[in-house]
Amino acid sequence: MRSVGMKARHWIVLVVCVALTLLAMYTCIRIEVFNIRAGGYLPREDDADWGISEWREMAQSARRRDMEDQFRKEAQSQGRAFANTPEQEAQIIKAIEHDKENSAFRDFVGSFGLMQYIVAPIAFYIAILLVTSKSVPKSKRFVAGGMCLLSGACIVLMFYRGYFSSLG
Repeated sequence: MRSVGMKARHWIVLVVCVALTLLAMYTCIRIEVFNIRAGGYLPREDDADWGISEWREMAQSARRRDMEDQFRKEAQSQGRAFANTPEQEAQIIKAIEHDKENSAFRDFVGSFGLMQYIVAPIAFYIAILLVTSKSVPKSKRFVAGGMCLLSGACIVLMFYRGYFSSLG
């Protein structure tokens, strides 16, 4: 018969494993949602001319200036005076909003994404220990097996998406 202390220890370890796995899953899901909104930014790919550039935040004023310069050049090439149209202003605002979301994505990857390199492997290791331990009841080993699969999937996504290497 198992001691009460051993049962409590199994529960504590299982709860820690589940909590770490849930944190890893939250991070993966959040990054995937951000990635979809950003248009599939991760995994980062080499630029043909410059290689992988650093993932930087663009200031709103710089984005506005760049787009207005582009619109000014278009107007000059067509031989007309430059004036921002409502459509052009809407394009500028949309680009600025996209930059804000991209910045939030970068910040999340830079914090939770990097933390994933610690959390997911620890959760996976704890789950493996619980699954392979004969002293752990089968029901808890079954739960740990699920946590093993989920944390393993988080590890695969972490390396496939390149959270660390994407930051430049």
